[in-house]
Amino acid sequence: MGDPGFLPGFIGVGIDIAIRQILHHVNIALRCNKELASLKDLVISIHPILTQIQQYRLELNIKKGISTFQKDNKAAAVSEWLRKLDGVLQQTSDVVHQCTLPRRGVISRYKTSRKITRLISDINKHLQLLPLIQLAQTEELLLAQCMQRQTLQDSSSATISLQVPTTGFFIDESLVVGQEEAYGKLEKSVMDTEKGCFFRIGVVGKGGSGKTLLLKRVFNSQRVRNLFANHLLLWLTVSRIPSFTTLRNELCSQITMHTKVDLPVTASQDELKIWLNDRLKSKRFALFLDDVWEEGAKLLEELALLQLKELHSMSKIIVSSRNRRALLEMGVAESSIMAMKDLTEDKSWLLFANHAFLYNNGCLPANIDEKTAKVLCARCGGLPLAIKVVGRAMAGIVHSNEWESAVRRLPNVHSQDYQSSLYDHLRLSYDALGTCFDVNLQLCFLYLGAFLEDQIVLYTREVVHFWIGEGLLARKKLPDQLGYDDPFEIVKIYVNILADRCLIEPTMRDADGRVVCFRMHDVVRDLAIQIAEVEENCYFRAGRGLTALIENECSGRTRISLTDNKLSSLPRSMRVQEIRSLLMARNTDFREFPRKMIRRMTSLKILDLSDTSIQSLPESVGCLKQLVCLRLVALPIKKLPTSLTSLPCLEILDLNRSRITELPAGLHKLTSLRYLNLGSCEFLQSLPHKISALTSLQYLNIHRCSSLCTKAASKKVASINNLLSLTKLKILIMQNNGETIHEGTLGNMAEMESMELTLTRMASLPGDMINMPKLRELRLQCSHLVKMDFKFCEFQNLSYLALVGCEMLEELPDLHELKHLKQLEISKCFKIRKLPKGFAEIEAFPRLEIFSLAWLDKLEELPLVKAETMPSLQILSIVECKALKILPENYFKLKNLRKIGIYGCLIMFQNLEKIKRENIQLEVVTMSTTDTKEFIKKYLQVYEKIEGWVYGEYWSNELFVLLRNLIH
Repeated sequence: MGDPGFLPGFIGVGIDIAIRQILHHVNIALRCNKELASLKDLVISIHPILTQIQQYRLELNIKKGISTFQKDNKAAAVSEWLRKLDGVLQQTSDVVHQCTLPRRGVISRYKTSRKITRLISDINKHLQLLPLIQLAQTEELLLAQCMQRQTLQDSSSATISLQVPTTGFFIDESLVVGQEEAYGKLEKSVMDTEKGCFFRIGVVGKGGSGKTLLLKRVFNSQRVRNLFANHLLLWLTVSRIPSFTTLRNELCSQITMHTKVDLPVTASQDELKIWLNDRLKSKRFALFLDDVWEEGAKLLEELALLQLKELHSMSKIIVSSRNRRALLEMGVAESSIMAMKDLTEDKSWLLFANHAFLYNNGCLPANIDEKTAKVLCARCGGLPLAIKVVGRAMAGIVHSNEWESAVRRLPNVHSQDYQSSLYDHLRLSYDALGTCFDVNLQLCFLYLGAFLEDQIVLYTREVVHFWIGEGLLARKKLPDQLGYDDPFEIVKIYVNILADRCLIEPTMRDADGRVVCFRMHDVVRDLAIQIAEVEENCYFRAGRGLTALIENECSGRTRISLTDNKLSSLPRSMRVQEIRSLLMARNTDFREFPRKMIRRMTSLKILDLSDTSIQSLPESVGCLKQLVCLRLVALPIKKLPTSLTSLPCLEILDLNRSRITELPAGLHKLTSLRYLNLGSCEFLQSLPHKISALTSLQYLNIHRCSSLCTKAASKKVASINNLLSLTKLKILIMQNNGETIHEGTLGNMAEMESMELTLTRMASLPGDMINMPKLRELRLQCSHLVKMDFKFCEFQNLSYLALVGCEMLEELPDLHELKHLKQLEISKCFKIRKLPKGFAEIEAFPRLEIFSLAWLDKLEELPLVKAETMPSLQILSIVECKALKILPENYFKLKNLRKIGIYGCLIMFQNLEKIKRENIQLEVVTMSTTDTKEFIKKYLQVYEKIEGWVYGEYWSNELFVLLRNLIH
């Protein structure tokens, strides 16, 4: 589902700007009123259509490689249609602008009126082709979705894997240019079995030269994976200022994932070193250490690698670094160091064209001078990062003067000051954010420098809080209400724009192609920090290992990030009146927030004290009248100060995993509160009885609050049924703790988009649940549910559905009429013997892409599908359905099926030899029930950071996390 209001940075930028200019000029025009009124109505009607098409174009580019995009005539047709419409709108903007000029005569007004009439006719004629364009985009997007999840390995026949699969990195190989020689050389070195002894391999190169990409590609190599299939294939990202404790814990977690040896529960760090030594000394392993800066020998010592005396002869350590000396310190022989080379002129141009002309199918547009474009490409000096970012900055720019301006602005990246010239290139893309999109988007980008280096950022958990807190996602209104006003939607738009500009690197996307998790290249992050500190007076020192602050350095700053340090206090006399945001998360020795300092923080909008040791907040918190976001995640705090309820601007209150026992009785006074997270507050005993007065609330999480009593024993305690007044809720994560949810509670929530319900002691669901027309994601875990009386087909926008742990449910409802469903999971419904016949109908599940069945102990058969059934299905996964004996042959004939995964089942494949579809990958993993659960448990330990709800994209279901990572 596309994001409303999204305008990507290519042709759509020009169209959007033209529409804004036209409407602006119409409102201030002096003449031609009648024609202008008609034109205004027409442009208003165009905008929503363009919004959908532009979002489709970005999603398509995300899901498809450049090579496939070039070959698709439908993509070219849509681009050409947009290009022509852009031209007409640009003419319209110029003509309307003339109407704003004073002292215009009758003849001039008459000519202008005729021009407007003619342009209205041209636009209407152009729009007559719209149905064909919409058909082309639908067909093309379906094709892209099918291609997105194909395995990178080309196989001539179906394969059966007998090993537990391990995850790799998602890399779009079609976008990789110029690494053929380096890739072949490094892969050969990793696979070399003739050395006779353990050895180390180094890769050295400038920042942005492609070292990390090269290591990831070799890590993904099927040949390398086959060689280490029964051994250890490990990856650590080290970064500039590494935390050896974090790296050691991560390495231990990865080893436990590969082996069945558990870590000691209370092991000290010294004991972990011994444990690592024991695991590695006799086991063949390949350890990739990416981005090592200094202290290479110390790194090996801290990871118990320096103490290893006897190693398997085929074990390898592969290290990337900008510093050759660091590699030598780690024992890498000079002859084993491979230097990254700059791209040749031809390869540079190919990579540049793929990005700069992405929306013209990778081809140079006719109105852009090739010589100028090639000069701009040459200024990037063959450095891949600079080429990509500059290319994306120029994507969609069609005026030659802008290309010439970019050439004049950029120095050669190989000038004397390499770092400064590289930043100039990356700065081009940053500046374009303000001119093409929104100045606030520039500040959003700068804010990413506040996060830990190489951190996988969950943008909907942390970034959205900070961006909203700063007012960077404030309501955006185009003229005459053409726009969007939901910050939770705007953040998705902004993040996708940053990804499209190559300023962030997505690490996970949802089913709609939107970015869920991402990281920043350290060079780009350095740029963000530099601009933030020089131009915005910020102070970003995340993960520097600081134990104390220098007062003169941090005083008078506007934004301070000190996350992931070792601070125990702040300088009490530092100047804090200008501070807008203070991020102190994960300073575990930080125990007390200075009371007097709080009173002086009159401008503070964001305060993050998560994962510190603060046990109480002072009443002076009530003085923070500008505070918008307060994050107290995993805090040992038991009670909030009553003054908290007097914060008029507070929109975000995150108490997830805290030890809070009660909430202030006056919580209902926080009338601006949009986001309230009480998830996993195991000691919380009750909700305030007036919680229903929080009428602005959009997100509420009261899941896993095991001590919560909602059965109203007194008027001071709220019942779950008191939530019926929260009509603006969009996301609800709730556990009823045995309380019955009555009719009329959920039915009032017409704005609901994502909901997870964990219900006990309820044999049926409230029938008014169907009164949620906007619901897109639904997860039901109802242990006593016997039947579902309402029609699921009423959820016409539902794209994700999970029925988990419905242990008493014997029959599934008719789900096949859900026209927009993309992911369906049925898990731990132990009494279900068969699936509804409707699942096999030709019209069933027209958009379903992923279908997962797990732990259905009594499921005996699957419906006999036809080749036309589930036309979009790409992945079929079956986990431990032990009563199921056979998979019908027709499933192999589903036209878009790419992957069949069978895990821990005793299914007998008697028809494998009849498989004619060579592009289906069959994966069979034979494990016992205990082994499967143990594997999932260990696997999720590594990915615990992405467990949970992500503003409408749910990832914590163990089956879905397992399959998503294993299959992809």
